[in-house]
Amino acid sequence: MTVTIGTETFQLRASLGAWRKFERNTGIRIAAIDQNDVTVIAELLYYFAEAGAKAEGAEFDYDVDSFLDLCEVSELPKLSEAVSTLLGGDAQKKSGAKASR
Repeated sequence: MTVTIGTETFQLRASLGAWRKFERNTGIRIAAIDQNDVTVIAELLYYFAEAGAKAEGAEFDYDVDSFLDLCEVSELPKLSEAVSTLLGGDAQKKSGAKASR
């Protein structure tokens, strides 16, 4: 899956490494994210974009802050949708399903 932010197009990959790196670096569990966590969603997308570039053998010359600077507020719905698609739906529903097992 790809997402275009401004004029840049990023290949996204929701790898376990990206997932772990996000949780380790932010202290936030992905299962606890909801659609209102706008900067958190964009930061998670950063880790997925970084993993996508690595998988493609492409350069990824961004740190979290420079990546977030690419993101316009008007693009937040698109970014949120991309994260939701990559995670296979709403992360909150997934965490609830796991708890009920």
